[in-house]
Amino acid sequence: MVRTVGQLALRCIRAHGGIGGEDTLICVALAESGLVVVNVADPANPVEIGHWKHPSGYAINGVAVSGTRAYCTSAYGLRVISLDNPAVPVQLRAYPTGYSIGVVVRGDYAYVATWDKGLTIYDLRDSLNPSYLSRCVTDSARTVC
Repeated sequence: MVRTVGQLALRCIRAHGGIGGEDTLICVALAESGLVVVNVADPANPVEIGHWKHPSGYAINGVAVSGTRAYCTSAYGLRVISLDNPAVPVQLRAYPTGYSIGVVVRGDYAYVATWDKGLTIYDLRDSLNPSYLSRCVTDSARTVC
């Protein structure tokens, strides 16, 4: 049986479908409302502790977290966000990928679903400078898991 342990009302225009996290931090992609960082150390009482909004107001479509980095997808690419101070997330890098919708990070690689290019894979060993590795062309990719 599944039961609700805790909940948190978030200020948003619309939730877009991305949640990622590690340990006690969860990041939620909230479309035009940006990226929200939530402390879930006490799952019964989650607390919003940080917020980042795309500088041009574009929707944050997806998010994956690896260590102290959040990788966000938007209409114009992949954004690398520092969570070194989770109360004040800071964009470190913007990387053009096309209209990106979803992202998953596994080890040193980001797998990005793009509307116009399919699945694109990036090497994250230098998290400030993701490098293109390969692509699997499809009609359109809307999510990756």
